[in-house]
Amino acid sequence: MKSMVALLFILDTGTTMADLDVLWGYIVGSHGNPVALFTLTDAFLVEYALSAVTVLLVQCYYMRNVWQFLHERWYRLPLTIVSLILVLISCGESRTQSDVSAPELLTITSSTACSLASVYMGNIDRTVPGIFIETKIPASLQTVSASVADIYITTSLTLILRGERTGFKHTENLIRKLTTYAINRGVLTTALQIGQLITYVSLPDTTFVWAIFHFVGGKAYVNSLLAIFNARHHLRQKGSSAASAGAISAQEIPLDSLSRQTQQDAKTSWHRPVVSYT
Repeated sequence: MKSMVALLFILDTGTTMADLDVLWGYIVGSHGNPVALFTLTDAFLVEYALSAVTVLLVQCYYMRNVWQFLHERWYRLPLTIVSLILVLISCGESRTQSDVSAPELLTITSSTACSLASVYMGNIDRTVPGIFIETKIPASLQTVSASVADIYITTSLTLILRGERTGFKHTENLIRKLTTYAINRGVLTTALQIGQLITYVSLPDTTFVWAIFHFVGGKAYVNSLLAIFNARHHLRQKGSSAASAGAISAQEIPLDSLSRQTQQDAKTSWHRPVVSYT
């Protein structure tokens, strides 16, 4: 987990530096030159690539958790393969050119999965709106795949956690909190992906409204995963301190068994004969 946090920290730092470079280039470096806004800078493309890799790592981490939870389930492998394909598609980005033949286009499209950095940093047309027109379909496919992957991860974690309920109050509270965190994370990331898709497809190609959702998307993935790590650590410490307090407390009694036992005791006391000693 420490290596994962360190890698995300490096990627997020690089993304932030690229964001600052983009702002500096457009606002300060190209001040008074509106024509510069119609050409994407190197920092813009680097930021896009780093964000795609960040989303890929976060989603792969959650899929790893789902894989571990689905032990001895027959649908474990097919579900993981399908979700992994969606994640790789969302990380990959292809481009089409009018002067590329059909076999060459198929080769380029099939080999660009998870190679967003090399495709964008290659010899491409960076002028606006040309680059957005050429990547309209693959960029839409990227956001749709990421949204479906997030929905799958959220649904799987929610159903798995609900199946782990034991009836103990402490465990019930733990599962309830983890389920809430998983749902909140899924709703946030999916909403950002859908917002980026809608603004990218519906608005004119000369606008950058979709960038509002894109620039905060990578941060949302990183911060949501770090929040899950912190919550797990806090809940684990709280559970260990409660366990070391001594014997089984009233919080560790299953609520359903307690209610059944109470009803049984009430019925027994109602039918118990009264013995009098004279």
